[in-house]
Amino acid sequence: MTFPAARIAPLLLALLLCAVAAPRAAAAQHDHGRVRAEGHHPAPRPGVTGASVITGDIVPERAREVYTIAARIPGVLDALYCYCECHEVRGRRSLLECFKDEMAARCGICAGQARLADEMTRDGKSIAEIRKAIDRRFGD
Repeated sequence: MTFPAARIAPLLLALLLCAVAAPRAAAAQHDHGRVRAEGHHPAPRPGVTGASVITGDIVPERAREVYTIAARIPGVLDALYCYCECHEVRGRRSLLECFKDEMAARCGICAGQARLADEMTRDGKSIAEIRKAIDRRFGD
């Protein structure tokens, strides 16, 4: 039995759209008890410290400033979603977790978000205002 191309083309197009849309929808819905994709920020955790931020010679010299920022404002960074998608790839809960290893030393998005958060924190901005600015600058 043969099928005319006019009947097969719409079916192939529908299959292709499903193959592309399904993984993106699933990524937007998963959370593993952490952060939801699509720019949703994690709830701030009381008592978070900068103890997990790496320091000293482990951090490349060019990145030490941003790691110092992370150690100074851990509660702020812990309340921010990281737009470099390390959540999806590495299961990170928040931007703060990008500073527990050398991730942020290699990633301009992690470092840029931390610098913006630091600047806004020093200007007295709230977590909500910082989140909005992060979303505007780094969101899709």
